[in-house]
Amino acid sequence: MGHNAASEKHSKKSSKELNGNTKITQENQNDSKKAALPKKVYTHRNSVLTDLMEVNHLQTVYNISVAIFVLLLINLTIYYIALPEIYWKDMEVLFWAVSNKQLILKMLIFFHIFPFLVLYGFKTWIRARNKINTKLADVLFLFIYITSITFLFVVTSYKVVQIGFRPISNFIIISEQIRIFMKVYSFVRESAPRVLQYVPSKDGKQEHYLYPTISHYSYYLYCPATIYKDSYPRKKEINYNFVAAQLFRFFACIVISYCACVRFLVNIYRDVGSTPFTMKEAVMTLAVSMFLGTLCMFMMFYGFLHSWLNIWAELLRFADREFYKDWWNSTSFSQYYKKWNAVVYDWLYAYVYIDLNQIGLSRSLSLVLVFIFSSAIHEYLIALSLGFFYPVLAVTYLTVGGKNFEVYSK
Repeated sequence: MGHNAASEKHSKKSSKELNGNTKITQENQNDSKKAALPKKVYTHRNSVLTDLMEVNHLQTVYNISVAIFVLLLINLTIYYIALPEIYWKDMEVLFWAVSNKQLILKMLIFFHIFPFLVLYGFKTWIRARNKINTKLADVLFLFIYITSITFLFVVTSYKVVQIGFRPISNFIIISEQIRIFMKVYSFVRESAPRVLQYVPSKDGKQEHYLYPTISHYSYYLYCPATIYKDSYPRKKEINYNFVAAQLFRFFACIVISYCACVRFLVNIYRDVGSTPFTMKEAVMTLAVSMFLGTLCMFMMFYGFLHSWLNIWAELLRFADREFYKDWWNSTSFSQYYKKWNAVVYDWLYAYVYIDLNQIGLSRSLSLVLVFIFSSAIHEYLIALSLGFFYPVLAVTYLTVGGKNFEVYSK
């Protein structure tokens, strides 16, 4: 009797703490096929480079890099002072690339309102299920949800095409739109099964526990996580010195990338299409482009995946900083693909690979569809940002990547 009472008490206790309130049920674990695959678990951990920088030898490398950056900045300043006409010429390129700031602001406002409209629709769906026919409410919400996601993509694409070729402006708009899509999809995907299991006649009127509070939902939208959870590991306090250091590194990466582009890439490609190229010039152009492209890739990795995401994580006290893994130690494309961008990979794994595997598709076919979806999103971003369609990434993903990709397991 005592043991049964204790078990009943423990069972009741385990149904609590959803979004800071009483939990109706734990996260859906009833699907044995899906449960057999590992799921994302957020925990307290630093970024790989943050831990590596604790090693004195690597700290020396960082100090040398800072010294090189300072020298580059001094050189750039002296160069522009001596040749002001070059400065204004370079600024024209920059202003052109980030023009239409008013449209960027309008689109960003729209993107940040959209998730809350989805949350409102989600709440309305829950209430409607208890008042009208359940299946009718489910079908109606699904139709509105799919329509709203389609609207998000169509409006964004139309606006970007309308403003023309503005690479930086377009990249900001498309990147934020994709981020919002991933956030909204994860929220609905994780929360909808709980709603479908909810029976008012048995569970009582606890429908307000089926959706998050505005505070928790807002935190989820801006924390560097793409998988919706009822709670996230949090640090106790904010280290503002860490934020300042990462902010310096973020802008340093931008300056280095800017110097590489305006000093080399712009001059190399200025006359492309207007003057004929010899084979020698084409090879030299390709060689320089490979070097500069690799440099910009490293700057993008460190500036965004490390510094930028760590800034937001620190300001929001988000404790899980595993935004990437040690991709520089990868010995195959499959390892590189999984380790380069863990934030996006977690989303693809959870909502493309696992869900496709859950509905009965083989692992091989699921992997192929993951690559197709991933390459399509990447080409969508690149094509609308640069103004032309040249599916290099898609070919790479579906050939080199598709042959040696392996599902990770923990």
